[in-house]
Amino acid sequence: MKKVKIILVIILLASIFIIQNYNQNQELNLNKNIFAFDIKGSDKINDNEFKKVLLDYISIDVKRDYLSQYNLLSSFYLERYYKNITSAEEYQKMEKQSEIVVLGYLEITAYELLNENKYQVDLIRKDGFEGEEYIKKVRYYFIKENNTWKLFDTDLLD
Repeated sequence: MKKVKIILVIILLASIFIIQNYNQNQELNLNKNIFAFDIKGSDKINDNEFKKVLLDYISIDVKRDYLSQYNLLSSFYLERYYKNITSAEEYQKMEKQSEIVVLGYLEITAYELLNENKYQVDLIRKDGFEGEEYIKKVRYYFIKENNTWKLFDTDLLD
């Protein structure tokens, strides 16, 4: 009888251990699945709201989904670079004619919260132009506009 009790206690403890590990793994998987797209260096960003928008923007840029991208551009950016564009459809038509194509993003090298409504992000990006590929260092600025992070401006660093 004593052996049966010991075996039951061992089984109970093993069950508790297995359940705890399962729950921890499920929690890790949930956190991992928040972001549909990832890039080297994104683990440095701890603001999940901003990180999601940044990774969405990068994914949309690579896919050339200009209709979705238009909605992530700030009013300042649109006014500065696309003064005569008034809709996502017009933006898409114009961007499809662009000779420079973003082929991918290789790494987020730095990011900084400049103030509560503005981030600066440095990235390494691969572009294509006339059949050639180029690696560029770029800096993006995102601002919070109407409670949504949007691209504010860009700089070429090299």
